[in-house]
Formats: sequence, structure tokens, C-alpha cells
Amino acid sequence: MKQFFLEFIGLALVGIVLSSGVCLFVLEDIVSWQTIVLPPVIIAAIYCIAKALENGYGEDAVDD
Repeated sequence: MKQFFLEFIGLALVGIVLSSGVCLFVLEDIVSWQTIVLPPVIIAAIYCIAKALENGYGEDAVDD
């Protein structure tokens, strides 16, 4: 469980940094925090959940 949590945090932070970098080049005056934060967090969550399901990590799994 700790591995998936750390992976989620890492992927979300990398996504936020990349999204912030892309938003620097957008010509709009106002870029909301929702544009920068939400898509990377949602994508990281979906990836981690899919990976956990693929690896068979469920409620009955033993945490190392």
C-alpha cells in the first residue's frame, strides 16, 4: 500500500510540475489552479488504481 501511495504522490507532483510548465506558455491571462492540479492528480489516481488491480492488490492482500 505504501508503494502505491508514494507512486501516486510522485506521479501527481511530476504531473503538476509539467502542467505548470505548459501553463506558462498559455496566452490566457488567468490559469486556474484546477487546470494545473486536477488533471495530473486524476490521471495519477487512475494509473495507480489500474496498476493495483492488475497486480492483484485487493483487500485480502498482505502488505509487506
